[in-house]
Amino acid sequence: MRDLLSGLPPESDKDGEMKVVYTTVGKEQAEKLAERIICEKLAACVNFWEIRSVYPWKERIARTEEVGMIIKTENAERLVEWLKENHPYELPALLILDVKAEERFEKWVKEACG
Repeated sequence: MRDLLSGLPPESDKDGEMKVVYTTVGKEQAEKLAERIICEKLAACVNFWEIRSVYPWKERIARTEEVGMIIKTENAERLVEWLKENHPYELPALLILDVKAEERFEKWVKEACG
């Protein structure tokens, strides 16, 4: 896995591996955000599910009902840049994972993002 946000060059997006971006959002924002991502062809598919998160935030312990999102894409750099501008959170979790996919599925992801 490579830290995309560190400013490393994006050439590994061209190595035949699909990318998965993980983030979280509030329950009321998940479907709208997912639809925008798909409509803008930033990803082929977005899976989401309800989660509970506990984390330190602004000198207190925050407990929130959120939605975890797995976003399947071929261009994580473009998606992450878009999320930095459009994510509703002040400091969104943006995790980028290199994944191996079954060849036909990977082809479908590339076509859906094209």
